[in-house]
Amino acid sequence: MDTPLFPWPLAALPEITMGGNWRFGPAQNGIVYREPTVALHIYQYAGEIQIGGHRFPLCPGDLTVTPPDTPSVYRADCAAGHWCVHFKPVAAAAGHCIPLPLHLTPGPEEGAYLTERLERVIELWSRPAADALAQAAQRQAAAAALQELLLGAALLFRNQATSRLSGRLENALRELRQLVEERLAQPLTVPGLARSLGVSRAYLCRAFRQRYNLTIPRYILTRRVAAAKLLLQQTSLPVKEIAGRCGLPDPKHFARQFRLLTGRGPQGWRAGGQP
Repeated sequence: MDTPLFPWPLAALPEITMGGNWRFGPAQNGIVYREPTVALHIYQYAGEIQIGGHRFPLCPGDLTVTPPDTPSVYRADCAAGHWCVHFKPVAAAAGHCIPLPLHLTPGPEEGAYLTERLERVIELWSRPAADALAQAAQRQAAAAALQELLLGAALLFRNQATSRLSGRLENALRELRQLVEERLAQPLTVPGLARSLGVSRAYLCRAFRQRYNLTIPRYILTRRVAAAKLLLQQTSLPVKEIAGRCGLPDPKHFARQFRLLTGRGPQGWRAGGQP
Protein backbone atom coordinates (compact mmCIF):
# COMPACT_ATOMS: atom_id res chain seq x y z
CA MET A 1 0.00 0.00 0.00
CA ASP A 2 1.33 3.42 -0.93
CA THR A 3 2.16 5.74 1.93
CA PRO A 4 -0.44 8.55 2.18
CA LEU A 5 0.93 12.08 1.90
CA PHE A 6 0.23 15.47 3.45
CA PRO A 7 1.09 18.64 1.45
CA TRP A 8 3.30 21.23 3.11
CA PRO A 9 4.16 24.65 1.56
CA LEU A 10 7.82 25.10 0.62
CA ALA A 11 7.97 28.75 1.62
CA ALA A 12 5.85 28.86 4.80
CA LEU A 13 7.49 28.72 8.22
CA PRO A 14 5.46 26.60 10.66
CA GLU A 15 4.04 28.29 13.75
CA ILE A 16 4.86 25.97 16.65
CA THR A 17 2.31 25.63 19.46
CA MET A 18 3.98 23.01 21.68
CA GLY A 19 6.93 20.64 21.78
CA GLY A 20 8.73 18.24 24.08
CA ASN A 21 9.59 14.64 24.88
CA TRP A 22 6.76 12.69 26.45
CA ARG A 23 6.83 9.28 28.06
CA PHE A 24 4.35 6.90 26.50
CA GLY A 25 3.52 3.30 27.29
CA PRO A 26 0.89 0.56 27.30
CA ALA A 27 -1.28 2.55 29.74
CA GLN A 28 -2.01 5.01 26.90
CA ASN A 29 -2.76 2.34 24.31
CA GLY A 30 -6.09 2.83 22.58
CA ILE A 31 -6.61 6.49 23.52
CA VAL A 32 -7.87 8.49 20.53
CA TYR A 33 -6.16 11.83 19.96
CA ARG A 34 -7.46 14.54 17.65
CA GLU A 35 -5.78 17.95 17.46
CA PRO A 36 -6.43 21.07 15.39
CA THR A 37 -2.68 21.27 14.70
CA VAL A 38 -0.23 19.22 12.66
CA ALA A 39 1.69 16.77 14.91
CA LEU A 40 5.16 15.47 14.12
CA HIS A 41 6.57 12.61 16.21
CA ILE A 42 9.85 10.70 16.31
CA TYR A 43 9.62 7.51 18.36
CA GLN A 44 11.91 5.83 20.87
CA TYR A 45 9.82 2.66 21.08
CA ALA A 46 8.34 -0.06 18.92
CA GLY A 47 4.60 -0.33 18.41
CA GLU A 48 1.95 0.86 16.01
CA ILE A 49 0.05 4.01 15.11
CA GLN A 50 -3.25 4.48 13.34
CA ILE A 51 -3.61 7.84 11.58
CA GLY A 52 -7.10 8.23 10.23
CA GLY A 53 -7.77 5.01 8.34
CA HIS A 54 -4.10 4.06 7.96
CA ARG A 55 -2.08 1.77 10.24
CA PHE A 56 1.70 1.89 10.43
CA PRO A 57 4.11 -0.31 12.42
CA LEU A 58 6.59 1.76 14.46
CA CYS A 59 10.26 1.17 15.15
CA PRO A 60 12.57 3.48 17.12
CA GLY A 61 13.61 6.36 14.89
CA ASP A 62 10.42 6.33 12.79
CA LEU A 63 8.78 9.67 12.04
CA THR A 64 5.06 10.34 11.61
CA VAL A 65 3.08 13.40 10.53
CA THR A 66 -0.56 13.59 11.65
CA PRO A 67 -2.65 16.15 9.72
CA PRO A 68 -4.94 18.50 11.67
CA ASP A 69 -8.30 17.19 12.89
CA THR A 70 -7.25 13.61 12.14
CA PRO A 71 -7.77 10.94 14.81
CA SER A 72 -4.67 9.03 15.86
CA VAL A 73 -4.32 5.98 18.12
CA TYR A 74 -1.03 4.63 19.46
CA ARG A 75 0.12 1.25 20.67
CA ALA A 76 3.45 1.03 22.49
CA ASP A 77 5.04 -2.30 23.37
CA CYS A 78 6.91 -0.79 26.33
CA ALA A 79 7.14 2.50 28.20
CA ALA A 80 9.51 4.93 26.49
CA GLY A 81 9.59 8.45 25.14
CA HIS A 82 8.72 10.13 21.89
CA TRP A 83 9.71 13.54 20.61
CA CYS A 84 6.73 15.62 19.55
CA VAL A 85 6.09 19.05 18.09
CA HIS A 86 2.71 20.53 17.14
CA PHE A 87 2.35 23.39 14.67
CA LYS A 88 -0.48 25.23 12.96
CA PRO A 89 -1.56 24.15 9.48
CA VAL A 90 -0.96 26.48 6.57
CA ALA A 91 -3.41 27.04 3.74
CA ALA A 92 -2.46 25.37 0.46
CA ALA A 93 -2.68 28.81 -1.17
CA ALA A 94 0.54 29.72 0.65
CA GLY A 95 2.54 28.52 -2.37
CA HIS A 96 4.08 25.44 -3.92
CA CYS A 97 3.83 22.37 -1.71
CA ILE A 98 5.97 19.31 -1.17
CA PRO A 99 4.30 16.08 0.01
CA LEU A 100 5.18 14.87 3.51
CA PRO A 101 4.70 11.17 4.25
CA LEU A 102 2.41 10.31 7.16
CA HIS A 103 4.97 7.65 8.09
CA LEU A 104 8.70 7.60 7.35
CA THR A 105 11.26 4.94 8.24
CA PRO A 106 14.67 6.58 7.89
CA GLY A 107 17.96 4.76 7.96
CA PRO A 108 19.94 4.94 11.22
CA GLU A 109 22.07 7.89 10.11
CA GLU A 110 19.14 9.85 8.67
CA GLY A 111 17.08 8.99 11.75
CA ALA A 112 19.79 10.32 14.06
CA TYR A 113 19.94 13.53 12.01
CA LEU A 114 16.16 14.05 12.08
CA THR A 115 16.05 13.38 15.82
CA GLU A 116 18.84 15.88 16.47
CA ARG A 117 17.01 18.49 14.39
CA LEU A 118 13.77 17.91 16.31
CA GLU A 119 15.59 18.15 19.65
CA ARG A 120 17.05 21.46 18.44
CA VAL A 121 13.62 22.72 17.39
CA ILE A 122 12.18 21.98 20.82
CA GLU A 123 15.17 23.42 22.67
CA LEU A 124 14.93 26.70 20.74
CA TRP A 125 11.16 26.94 21.14
CA SER A 126 11.15 26.23 24.89
CA ARG A 127 14.36 28.00 25.99
CA PRO A 128 13.76 30.84 28.50
CA ALA A 129 14.34 34.28 26.97
CA ALA A 130 15.53 37.54 28.50
CA ASP A 131 12.75 39.60 26.91
CA ALA A 132 9.97 39.50 24.35
CA LEU A 133 12.28 40.33 21.43
CA ALA A 134 14.69 37.54 22.33
CA GLN A 135 11.82 35.11 22.68
CA ALA A 136 10.45 36.11 19.27
CA ALA A 137 13.88 35.55 17.73
CA GLN A 138 14.17 32.11 19.33
CA ARG A 139 10.70 31.10 18.19
CA GLN A 140 11.53 32.22 14.63
CA ALA A 141 14.76 30.21 14.73
CA ALA A 142 12.79 27.19 15.96
CA ALA A 143 10.33 27.61 13.07
CA ALA A 144 13.17 27.75 10.55
CA ALA A 145 14.77 24.63 12.04
CA LEU A 146 11.43 22.79 11.87
CA GLN A 147 10.95 23.79 8.25
CA GLU A 148 14.41 22.39 7.49
CA LEU A 149 13.40 19.14 9.20
CA LEU A 150 10.11 18.92 7.28
CA LEU A 151 11.79 19.51 3.93
CA GLY A 152 14.52 17.03 4.80
CA ALA A 153 11.94 14.36 5.65
CA ALA A 154 10.07 15.05 2.40
CA LEU A 155 13.24 14.76 0.32
CA LEU A 156 14.31 11.58 2.12
CA PHE A 157 10.93 10.03 1.35
CA ARG A 158 11.26 10.98 -2.32
CA ASN A 159 14.73 9.44 -2.48
CA GLN A 160 13.45 6.25 -0.87
CA ALA A 161 10.57 6.07 -3.35
CA THR A 162 12.99 6.09 -6.30
CA SER A 163 14.80 3.03 -4.91
CA ARG A 164 11.74 1.16 -3.64
CA LEU A 165 12.38 -2.54 -3.06
CA SER A 166 9.89 -5.32 -3.66
CA GLY A 167 7.02 -5.57 -1.21
CA ARG A 168 8.44 -8.81 0.20
CA LEU A 169 11.81 -7.26 0.94
CA GLU A 170 10.30 -4.08 2.38
CA ASN A 171 8.33 -6.27 4.78
CA ALA A 172 11.43 -8.31 5.62
CA LEU A 173 13.42 -5.17 6.48
CA ARG A 174 10.62 -3.85 8.68
CA GLU A 175 10.32 -7.20 10.43
CA LEU A 176 14.10 -7.30 10.86
CA ARG A 177 14.06 -4.00 12.72
CA GLN A 178 11.22 -5.22 14.92
CA LEU A 179 13.10 -8.45 15.69
CA VAL A 180 16.21 -6.53 16.67
CA GLU A 181 14.18 -4.44 19.14
CA GLU A 182 12.48 -7.51 20.61
CA ARG A 183 15.73 -9.47 21.00
CA LEU A 184 18.16 -6.67 21.78
CA ALA A 185 19.40 -8.33 24.99
CA GLN A 186 19.93 -11.67 23.24
CA PRO A 187 22.83 -12.79 21.03
CA LEU A 188 21.97 -11.75 17.48
CA THR A 189 23.48 -13.13 14.29
CA VAL A 190 22.66 -12.26 10.71
CA PRO A 191 22.09 -15.92 9.71
CA GLY A 192 19.76 -16.37 12.68
CA LEU A 193 17.77 -13.26 11.79
CA ALA A 194 17.55 -14.35 8.15
CA ARG A 195 16.20 -17.76 9.23
CA SER A 196 13.59 -16.08 11.43
CA LEU A 197 12.45 -13.98 8.48
CA GLY A 198 12.50 -16.83 5.97
CA VAL A 199 14.94 -15.15 3.55
CA SER A 200 18.53 -15.90 2.59
CA ARG A 201 21.37 -14.21 4.47
CA ALA A 202 22.86 -12.75 1.28
CA TYR A 203 19.45 -11.50 0.13
CA LEU A 204 18.81 -9.80 3.47
CA CYS A 205 22.27 -8.22 3.76
CA ARG A 206 22.15 -6.85 0.23
CA ALA A 207 18.68 -5.35 0.67
CA PHE A 208 19.51 -3.82 4.05
CA ARG A 209 22.63 -2.15 2.72
CA GLN A 210 20.78 -0.92 -0.36
CA ARG A 211 18.06 0.67 1.77
CA TYR A 212 20.13 2.05 4.66
CA ASN A 213 23.75 2.15 3.42
CA LEU A 214 24.70 0.25 6.56
CA THR A 215 25.53 -3.35 7.48
CA ILE A 216 23.15 -5.29 9.72
CA PRO A 217 25.78 -5.81 12.49
CA ARG A 218 26.46 -2.08 12.53
CA TYR A 219 22.74 -1.38 12.76
CA ILE A 220 22.39 -3.77 15.70
CA LEU A 221 25.25 -2.00 17.45
CA THR A 222 23.68 1.44 16.90
CA ARG A 223 20.40 0.21 18.40
CA ARG A 224 22.16 -1.32 21.41
CA VAL A 225 24.06 1.88 22.10
CA ALA A 226 20.89 3.96 21.64
CA ALA A 227 19.06 1.75 24.17
CA ALA A 228 21.99 2.06 26.57
CA LYS A 229 21.93 5.86 26.29
CA LEU A 230 18.27 5.91 27.31
CA LEU A 231 18.90 3.65 30.31
CA LEU A 232 21.90 5.73 31.37
CA GLN A 233 19.81 8.90 31.20
CA GLN A 234 16.58 7.59 32.71
CA THR A 235 17.70 5.06 35.35
CA SER A 236 20.33 4.58 38.04
CA LEU A 237 21.08 1.00 36.97
CA PRO A 238 24.76 -0.01 37.17
CA VAL A 239 26.59 0.23 33.87
CA LYS A 240 27.29 -3.54 33.96
CA GLU A 241 23.56 -4.30 34.16
CA ILE A 242 22.77 -1.85 31.37
CA ALA A 243 25.40 -3.52 29.21
CA GLY A 244 23.73 -6.89 29.74
CA ARG A 245 20.26 -5.55 29.02
CA CYS A 246 21.51 -4.13 25.73
CA GLY A 247 23.14 -7.34 24.51
CA LEU A 248 26.75 -6.36 25.24
CA PRO A 249 27.41 -8.23 28.50
CA ASP A 250 31.21 -7.74 28.52
CA PRO A 251 31.59 -4.36 30.30
CA LYS A 252 34.91 -3.55 28.63
CA HIS A 253 33.60 -4.37 25.17
CA PHE A 254 30.42 -2.41 25.92
CA ALA A 255 32.38 0.66 27.03
CA ARG A 256 34.62 0.45 23.96
CA GLN A 257 31.69 0.23 21.53
CA PHE A 258 29.76 2.94 23.36
CA ARG A 259 32.71 5.31 23.11
CA LEU A 260 33.21 4.42 19.45
CA LEU A 261 29.69 5.57 18.57
CA THR A 262 29.22 8.47 20.99
CA GLY A 263 32.72 9.83 21.61
CA ARG A 264 32.23 9.38 25.35
CA GLY A 265 32.24 6.47 27.78
CA PRO A 266 29.05 5.30 29.52
CA GLN A 267 29.87 6.99 32.84
CA GLY A 268 30.78 10.22 31.07
CA TRP A 269 27.52 10.13 29.14
CA ARG A 270 25.54 9.59 32.33
CA ALA A 271 27.33 12.44 34.09
CA GLY A 272 27.28 15.00 31.32
CA GLY A 273 24.95 13.88 28.56
CA GLN A 274 25.71 14.28 24.91
CA PRO A 275 29.05 16.02 24.15
